[in-house]
Amino acid sequence: MERKRIGFVRTDYHSLIFAYCLGPSDRYEFRRAGGQLYILEYESQPTIPVLSTVVAGCFNPPNERKRYGEGEAKLGDRLTPEQFSRAFSCPVYSSLEEMADPAKIDAAFIGNCSWYADDHHLLVEPFLKAHIPMFIDKPFADTAAHAKEIIDLARKYNTPIFSTSILLYVGANRALAKKNLGNPRFVVSTFSSKMEQRNASVHTISNLLGAVWSTSGPYEVESVQYIGNEQARGEHEKGNGEVYRVLFKSGVVGILNCNDYNHYSFRLDFFGSNGTDTSYVTEPTLRSGIVDISNEFAKMLQDGIPPLHYDRLFEFVAIIDAALKSREEGGREITIKEIADGVGYELGLPMKCKNVASASVLW
Repeated sequence: MERKRIGFVRTDYHSLIFAYCLGPSDRYEFRRAGGQLYILEYESQPTIPVLSTVVAGCFNPPNERKRYGEGEAKLGDRLTPEQFSRAFSCPVYSSLEEMADPAKIDAAFIGNCSWYADDHHLLVEPFLKAHIPMFIDKPFADTAAHAKEIIDLARKYNTPIFSTSILLYVGANRALAKKNLGNPRFVVSTFSSKMEQRNASVHTISNLLGAVWSTSGPYEVESVQYIGNEQARGEHEKGNGEVYRVLFKSGVVGILNCNDYNHYSFRLDFFGSNGTDTSYVTEPTLRSGIVDISNEFAKMLQDGIPPLHYDRLFEFVAIIDAALKSREEGGREITIKEIADGVGYELGLPMKCKNVASASVLW
């Protein structure tokens, strides 16, 4: 496999850990920069697959210091470009335009370890115009309108893009297919995140989508509906929970249980035609998802075929928009098509992509 050079925009913990999968690093500097190497060392296989890619440079947008100052440091997990540069022995670029040069990099990766994605549609533009493929860390965009802008650019310049949450690829979801539970009927995804906290709520959504996808093929969400608040009870559980119903076109019913009091890891309750299962996603189980995403990104750079249909990338954002709209309107059922029509996004456009669940190529 031909080696590819990858530039990293926004140097944070997500960038660090994915860069570790994609290129050689200075272990000492990686640790000193705060890299979550322990996540990749939890399981019995300590090595990362050889992906024939290499980190080629890094850049932090100039507003990072303003956006993630001392008061918000806990949200950002920000590193300086110099820390990242020492860990991966790569240069620091001074601007997006300097980095977005096919003579310097073959691909770009936007890290995002925060609630924000409001500038993603701006950050991707110079790379997509230069035909540089991209991974856009979750959340893909902050609104459906901005998601459409990114996808329109990718289609206009015929430049492949990829975005996902680790929870879509995590091993607990992949294992469902091997448990002989039959087709999904009812699935509940729970995590301590409010819906508007997009960086975390997209994980809760992807945990649900991954469960349905792993067992019944590509998912498609029909609608989202806010179905109420739940006041936590008990001495150690104080706060509010929000519950949303997700209806799939296949007839599967999903529940997004978003709360601010249960600080256990992502929980998935799966009710299938042949049995039930409850699983938890914790840091020791994240390695498989991180490595799988890195592999999918590396393959995309080799063959130019996006792992996910762009409707799926739009869906990550549209589900949250639909949930918030339903909550604002007292629980009215909001379809994904309504969100798409509202921003002028055309669902169902044909494209060449991989069905990751079966590793086949679709048109």
